[in-house]
Amino acid sequence: MINTIVLVEDEVMFHTLAKLAFKSEIRANELQLITYSNGKACLDAVESNEISIKDCLFFSDVTMPEMDGITMAKKLKELYPETAIVLFSSLSNEEYQKKVQTNLDIPFYPKPIEFSLMKELYTNYLENNHK
Repeated sequence: MINTIVLVEDEVMFHTLAKLAFKSEIRANELQLITYSNGKACLDAVESNEISIKDCLFFSDVTMPEMDGITMAKKLKELYPETAIVLFSSLSNEEYQKKVQTNLDIPFYPKPIEFSLMKELYTNYLENNHK
């Protein structure tokens, strides 16, 4: 089984850096990395069954064009409550973090998010979902 990270981020350079950070896992066919530049494109892919949320961990920026990460996360959680999502943003004030965590009950991290943290969260996700 190949697990999937779905990265939703409008900064294309971040897509490239993520592919480099997870290069060994991708080459070993342990991981599939799918990228989208906004929440609408990602949600459209999920709704059209282009991607399956099973065995997916979503990492999403909050501030993006067309559909922001919070709106996408809310819609994904409405459709599939078991969806694993992590939000990150450069808008990292404490009140904003509390709002996201309280309203969505999902993790929030300030940007720049380190790839080592993404790998740790991905490893924890695998351990908790594949027992």
